[in-house]
Amino acid sequence: MPKSTENTKNIDLPVGFETVAEEDFEAREALTTARVKMLLKTSWFGTMATRLPLVNSDAWLSTAATDGKYFYYNSKFINMLKPGELIFLFGHEVLHNVYEHLGRSKQNKHNPMLSNIAADYCVNRDLKTIVLVLLLLLCLHCMIASMMA
Repeated sequence: MPKSTENTKNIDLPVGFETVAEEDFEAREALTTARVKMLLKTSWFGTMATRLPLVNSDAWLSTAATDGKYFYYNSKFINMLKPGELIFLFGHEVLHNVYEHLGRSKQNKHNPMLSNIAADYCVNRDLKTIVLVLLLLLCLHCMIASMMA
């Protein structure tokens, strides 16, 4: 019997089920599209995201994760996200790798759940800051371009 976990959108996502080929194809297409958009908009993040091979993990994972080598995902979770949320998700997992959160947690023998919550807080805070800085730079670029025209 598949078990399930609740996510932040309060949707009960099953884990431990057989992957539906159509759902996995749809999820992979959405993930690939998000990575291409990242390459075009934020090349550094896009490059880091494309270096992580996609691994369907419907059998054990309810959302998404990384171990520094792979991007693990639950196809049902991916298919319910909007394109912008997928880009944010990749940025989130990339920063976990950049900050070496997994290695630090194991090395310091931290409580895994508490360590993950703290790492997520750090990553999400930094991603939101990066997005704001990019928006400000875009506005500045547009203002300069209009003054030069």
